[in-house]
Amino acid sequence: MIDPTHSIGVLGVAEAEGRVLLVRTAYGESRWQLPGGFVEAGESLAEALQRELREELGAEVAVGSLVGLYLRRWDNNLVIVFRVGGNLSEIVADPAEVRDFGWFPRGSMPVPVSVRTKRMVNDALAGAEPVMVTFGDEMDPGT
Repeated sequence: MIDPTHSIGVLGVAEAEGRVLLVRTAYGESRWQLPGGFVEAGESLAEALQRELREELGAEVAVGSLVGLYLRRWDNNLVIVFRVGGNLSEIVADPAEVRDFGWFPRGSMPVPVSVRTKRMVNDALAGAEPVMVTFGDEMDPGT
């Protein structure tokens, strides 16, 4: 059996009226971040993202175009970010998963939010070709 060296996650960028959906999870870091989570064995990337947003926010989403691949070198975490759409106007967050959520203008992100999350949001809203980004060897201190 192969011992994996990287964890793989998927995140979704939902945008409406110039605002982006961010969540604060009920576990782990208390920073604002894009909704999503880890890919489970046997799932496609789209299936994993749809499952995670259903679990976290009670939302059924359509997975759209690829924003980019983001590697955190300090913990070997590869995150694949997609644009998402669907009915996100009636979110019912699961308190076991999500402490808080909100829609924020790109230029007025809440604090604390990581440099990585800001980069993902900016890449998604720029509408450019997908990117590949590696974040350095040190943990992102956030802002």
